[in-house]
Amino acid sequence: MVGYIGAIMIVFSTVFAFFSGRIDDILSSLLSGGSDAINFCLKTCGSICFFSGIMNVAQKSGLTDLFSKIFKPIIKFLFPTAFGESEIENAICMNIASNAFGLGNAATPMGIKAVELMRKKKDLNSPDRSISAFVVLNTVSVTLIPTTVASMRAAAGSDYPFSITPYVLITQTVSCLVGLLSVFLLCSGKKKGRG
Repeated sequence: MVGYIGAIMIVFSTVFAFFSGRIDDILSSLLSGGSDAINFCLKTCGSICFFSGIMNVAQKSGLTDLFSKIFKPIIKFLFPTAFGESEIENAICMNIASNAFGLGNAATPMGIKAVELMRKKKDLNSPDRSISAFVVLNTVSVTLIPTTVASMRAAAGSDYPFSITPYVLITQTVSCLVGLLSVFLLCSGKKKGRG
């Protein structure tokens, strides 16, 4: 679907440029776009690799076990399926920590692992409340340091790439609370309907 939307946009842009006499702008954009994309990727790659490496060191040094102990009451409340299973708790903690540093790429594998382990534990074919709450938390994720977005802003020439941090924090906290509240309301409603 995204491919079709992209193709339609390209066709309309080309037709509009042709009739407005700006076809030269499209040709120059085609030539410069590839090199701009490569430069942008190289500029953002360094900071993403750095923080991903920090998360890997945290996992191997046992820091995630410490996070698991600190977050145990929260995990027990939000994800009862995961409680008591150190492997699931570690995967959840790594996911939350990665998202807190704005590293969605590093968080995704841990998130997939946590969901798979929760499904296996209860032999589920459809998501329960724990999995639903975790998916919401992973998707909305409260980001303390928006690393990826700040890297993109720095690569685009921003003088203050981290100036968006308070706004990101407020928006994501509100979104996260609304999402989790929705999960709890909908899942409790399902249980009552079945009973």
